[in-house]
Amino acid sequence: MTQTVYELKRVLSTGHLIVLGISSIVGSGVFVLTGLVASSYAGPGVTLSFILSGIACMCVALCYVELATTIPRAGGLYSYAVTLLSPRVSLLFAAVIIPSTLFSMSGVTVSCVSYFGSFLSSIHAYDTLDVLTSLQTFHLKNYSMDINIPALGLVALITLTLTLLSSNKSSITIAFVLVAIKLSIIIGFVVLGFIYLDSNNWKPFIPPNEGVYGKFGLSGVISGASMLILSYCGFEAMGTAAQEVKNPEKALPRGIITSFIICIIIYTLVSLAMTGLVSYRNLNVLYPIAVAIKSIDIPWLESLTLGGIVMGLMSVLLAVLFGLSRVLYAVARDGTISPVFAKCNRRGTPYMATLTLTSILAVISSSLPTQTLIQCANFGYLTMFMAICVLVIVLRKKHGPLSVKESFKCPGVPLIPIFAIVLLSKMWFALLADVYPFVVCWLTIILLGYTLIYSKNLIYSKKESRFVGEPV
Repeated sequence: MTQTVYELKRVLSTGHLIVLGISSIVGSGVFVLTGLVASSYAGPGVTLSFILSGIACMCVALCYVELATTIPRAGGLYSYAVTLLSPRVSLLFAAVIIPSTLFSMSGVTVSCVSYFGSFLSSIHAYDTLDVLTSLQTFHLKNYSMDINIPALGLVALITLTLTLLSSNKSSITIAFVLVAIKLSIIIGFVVLGFIYLDSNNWKPFIPPNEGVYGKFGLSGVISGASMLILSYCGFEAMGTAAQEVKNPEKALPRGIITSFIICIIIYTLVSLAMTGLVSYRNLNVLYPIAVAIKSIDIPWLESLTLGGIVMGLMSVLLAVLFGLSRVLYAVARDGTISPVFAKCNRRGTPYMATLTLTSILAVISSSLPTQTLIQCANFGYLTMFMAICVLVIVLRKKHGPLSVKESFKCPGVPLIPIFAIVLLSKMWFALLADVYPFVVCWLTIILLGYTLIYSKNLIYSKKESRFVGEPV
């Protein structure tokens, strides 16, 4: 039987998943957020913030592995909510997942453009740099507004890469090359950082609180951890591609947990090297590694590092948008929204979902304030991670720990999910104070859209839940 336009191909292995995980996790955290958190919240103690958020997210990852192997369907958290809760509730999950991911990728997009500008400066391409800078403002008669046109160009390039490759496996192959370059740059930066660092920059390791909660001190470490949740969001990209994984009950646990451990180690080493090279107060920029590497004063190394970072951030965009397009594909496949978004081309790529998401990303990354988008993205991911912990408890209650023998079992349920929920909720409330006006607008839009969809009877027709081992 010939393949229909709604069918995805199972072509991804454990190795592909590890590459997908590292490429989507190691990005905004190490290249952008490290500097922002160090300069505004925790100082050199950003390392502790990474560890704290890493512990919470590791618990979430263990829960996510069980969900992903028990319900190996494209769409990740959305598909799990469809199976375990209801189609109506799952639509609300999708309304949090998709905007949160787009918000986070807008930060990566702008940061990538900023690093590219630093790269041009390092190779003395000032004419090109002047052109790039001049494109930041759009003029129309007597009206001007800030529109990051280079960001539009970058998103267009990623869109072409995702839609025109010969297969989904090709997307991951390109990501593999970019990941290799990115990890080489990171390893080189860490080695040189520990050679040239000034240990006095680590004193005090946790700067004293400045009289405001979250402004350095222990509370700053905790607040910094809430801002770094975004650094660990990438493991979801592997779960959303579950329907394209060969032998998912074994490949998904190995891929997610291995990539997660590697990324925690990377974040710890990079944050130590960065804050050791320069004072944390000088890192409040979108390109902190560029500031740190410049202090070594080796021009050719600076150019090589910045060029590698640009390609590394492109790999993040490629990997995360790869996974996010599968979420929108799953929502459309289930009939909740128009089935046009579930259409795949003859290569098995959901091209309509990809084009829609990248178009939205182009608009928000080129016109909205980056720091606000990053805060909203962290808030959304904290919400999603708590939902993951709740869903694994629901799974055990509904189907029992032995209901799916082939799937991975999260140890210590319900203790580990509850422990993660407690940590994440502390960060959630700390962040809510900064973003509540935007959250109110976000929830209003979600509720209006939710009402509109169901008032038009665009309702998912309930299908039989399928688990590992059942015929598809």
